[in-house]
Amino acid sequence: IRHITPAEYAAVLAFMSESHIEVKAKSDYFPDTQEVEIMSPSPVHETIITWLQKCFITYSSQIGHNDRYVDTQFFTNNQLPNEESSQQVPDIMGVVHCVDQFGNDKSFVWWLVEAGFSQSDASIMHKFGHMVKNNSDIKMLIRVLIDEDGTFQGPEEHTQVAKSLRKSGSRMNREKFKSLVPPKTSDMMYGPVVVGGHTWLKLKAVRITVFLKDEGSGKFRFDSRDPAHYAEGTLIPNVDMTNIDCLLNMSTANLKAEIITIMEGFRLEQSMIDKARNSKPELPLNWSAAAMQMSSAVCDTAYFRYLDWFNYKYNNKRK
Repeated sequence: IRHITPAEYAAVLAFMSESHIEVKAKSDYFPDTQEVEIMSPSPVHETIITWLQKCFITYSSQIGHNDRYVDTQFFTNNQLPNEESSQQVPDIMGVVHCVDQFGNDKSFVWWLVEAGFSQSDASIMHKFGHMVKNNSDIKMLIRVLIDEDGTFQGPEEHTQVAKSLRKSGSRMNREKFKSLVPPKTSDMMYGPVVVGGHTWLKLKAVRITVFLKDEGSGKFRFDSRDPAHYAEGTLIPNVDMTNIDCLLNMSTANLKAEIITIMEGFRLEQSMIDKARNSKPELPLNWSAAAMQMSSAVCDTAYFRYLDWFNYKYNNKRK
């Protein structure tokens, strides 16, 4: 949505926060172009976000630190704490929160993850640019691009497919819908999901990119393909994440080192510092498991598309 002023966007947010809306869409506002981007949640999007969040939580919980003084938190769909960036909402925000023995606390954003299914690559990079501009502590950005094979459209009105899907006058439940989906084969793990003669979803690819900040310049070099600061990998259709693993493991090791540095700065007991230093946390990067979960999410996303189509088209037709 274009030509939305900051005041108008603030009014919309206030209305949404006060309204009893069952499913609230996620939105981002870009003040430089006065554009609002609205994304509705879907299982294929939320599945990879949940999986990554779980990996990060598992890793940080294995660092032998006292979370009374230093804690790592991984928020989903939470506004950035910086006022200039509060209009952008990342899918995952990794935060290091520390409190000294006198109760003085500080938080800084360490990682950000953004996944795009209805979002474009350009939109995600635009969003990253805004977020890192006003949050100098950010060390790593992860971009997940979920590409659909073709552009989805619901069944056209007055076609035999539409008439057949509405023939009973009642919508299918999830179990009925899934019972009509052909059994998966090795080349149909990610669709197409065809029900009633209509293709509801087919994933083409899921690509993941990691950007690490160049500590020398203090900036993210988005145009650089230096393997020390940039890695690409594919999750779908085939798993190829070797380069991604390398940068993720490097970044998590840096997170552990930062936690130890904070503990030393607080002059905590040496035994506590040694426990953290001697810990051997591992990032559980079982990408094959992530791909399998995405396969399951494809059918669920297809069903929700069917529901949206049926509820909108059928209810409007009866008016």
